[in-house]
Amino acid sequence: MKLYFTHKAQDGYLETASREYVWGLRLTPAEQQQLNADRPDLFATKGGDVHYPVVSLGFVIFSPICPHLGCRYNWDDGAGKFICPCHGSVYDKLGRHESGPAPRGLDPLPMREQSGTAEITWIQYETAVSDRIVIAYS
Repeated sequence: MKLYFTHKAQDGYLETASREYVWGLRLTPAEQQQLNADRPDLFATKGGDVHYPVVSLGFVIFSPICPHLGCRYNWDDGAGKFICPCHGSVYDKLGRHESGPAPRGLDPLPMREQSGTAEITWIQYETAVSDRIVIAYS
């Protein structure tokens, strides 16, 4: 499911807001086990383990940015897959890279429940490299 939110940032005295989205996937317990087994890459970054829950409240959240060159990919209902329109990278429902030039699967974003509201931390990852390297958090 495509989840929209407003991203607010402040640079000096100037505050900006932009409408953004992420991809959220609700997982059954069996899918959570499959994700743990099939996507060990979700739980590691260069330099160590991810220090946040990848699956939270039964959801996994993916950055909408393709790991190839930073385009925004989309869900294709007919194919049942995520497809990047820029260079044709294809990912399955669990974000595994299936084909195309992308060097890895889709990148996770941490989510937690805070006072009845879901909070997602935006992470910018390095593109065009096989390792998941964090550039910035916001």
